[in-house]
Amino acid sequence: IVDTGSPFLTCAAEAIGGDGGDGSINSIEQYGEDLLDVKWRKALVATTTQPAQDLGTMRVGLVSAGTAAVNRNYLGLVYKDAVRASFLSQTPFTSFELSYTKRSLTLSTESAILAHPLFDFGKVASNAFFYATALTSMSVVGGGEVLKPPGGRDLVVVVDTGLSGMIVDEECQRVLGGRD
Repeated sequence: IVDTGSPFLTCAAEAIGGDGGDGSINSIEQYGEDLLDVKWRKALVATTTQPAQDLGTMRVGLVSAGTAAVNRNYLGLVYKDAVRASFLSQTPFTSFELSYTKRSLTLSTESAILAHPLFDFGKVASNAFFYATALTSMSVVGGGEVLKPPGGRDLVVVVDTGLSGMIVDEECQRVLGGRD
């Protein structure tokens, strides 16, 4: 799963021959409702594109088969993490493009053109590194409601490709009338 809400590359432990750690402290990582018991290990990583590109040795998270998760394989694209090296921080890539129509992910060492500036979470949380943009309002399809935060504040929309749905705070739920 390509996940713009996560910083790590994780995979099934058996995919790279075992689940021995590299001496790092194991951790519990949350992906949606799934809690993954992760052992950290250095491994050689290469792309599956033709021709394959060797990304070198990097830290990856190994998830054991005993984990009751929907998926154990995530390609996290958040660039920074407060605790350990992210996937992207271990590569030369500085931008990415997701194309849903082409069903492709492009990692690049060139700058990408952004339609919206990214929201800086550093103003409100020192360890939040998500891709987000600020909107002045949002219209809900099929309901006709326009969500506008009180006091002229912006809505902060986190772009998370690993999430299938929309999470809104209590104020947005109140405006929507508590609908699912």
